[in-house]
Amino acid sequence: MAAVLPGGSRWHALFVCCVVGVLGMLRRSNLVLGALSLFGQEKHLTRADITIDGAKYALRLRVHYSKTLQYQSRVHDVWIQGDARPGAPLDPVRLWQGFVGAVPAPAHAPAFSYFDDAGALRSLSFDALAAGIKHLVAAVGLDPASYSTHSLRRGGATWAFEHKVPTLLIKATGDWSSDAYEAYLTLGSGEKLQCTGAMLRALSR
Repeated sequence: MAAVLPGGSRWHALFVCCVVGVLGMLRRSNLVLGALSLFGQEKHLTRADITIDGAKYALRLRVHYSKTLQYQSRVHDVWIQGDARPGAPLDPVRLWQGFVGAVPAPAHAPAFSYFDDAGALRSLSFDALAAGIKHLVAAVGLDPASYSTHSLRRGGATWAFEHKVPTLLIKATGDWSSDAYEAYLTLGSGEKLQCTGAMLRALSR
């Protein structure tokens, strides 16, 4: 990934944001701002809302506001397991540690803040995240027109489903209040073949 990732703290923030977004199945409104003027600590993820649990080797995110938390009646705890294997390129714990070390920011700052060319602290926006995702997928040979900020949430749910994560856990991780998440899943030929495969195996019994 380093070969397709431009330099600078904005790209550092964007890459870590994408990894956290996929693994946490998060909405874009959980991750970044429509505009900096809309930032509110009670609604958006701050640096203080993402912590490392050393005993579990995991990230813990506290989401205070989203589509299913409009009245802030509870906090949605998102746990993202780290990958402790040496050199694991997508270990979210190591990536977050490296990011906050390279881009220090106050605890109340937006979680995915970065330094602009003048050294001022900025935050990723919806547009910046969308443009960054399209850049990255194009760099690895995929069609950028097929990807958006929603691809993080949808891709995370599909990836988990493909690897046999129970649907109850997918629903809980993504904080879906109904079975609507099932519409987000992109089923590959392998999953689709399981249906007729099971039917044919039943005939042979």
